[in-house]
Amino acid sequence: MSAETRVWPEPVERVAAFLREVGAEARLEELPQETPTAEGAADAIGCTLSQIVKSLVLVCDGAPVVADEDE
Repeated sequence: MSAETRVWPEPVERVAAFLREVGAEARLEELPQETPTAEGAADAIGCTLSQIVKSLVLVCDGAPVVADEDE
């Protein structure tokens, strides 16, 4: 089954549905092992640490909130 048609766990599916709705170019992947750190994620997919997203900006009650690796 391709990433575009896969049914994800509900929280992931909400994100996937939003990305589809807005036409965002994105690829969701599930790795066979846990990757609790950015370093582990980089190792698991074979990229550099600088290519891993370490912060997300979310909008909560109309205000931007940064969720970074330290929180």
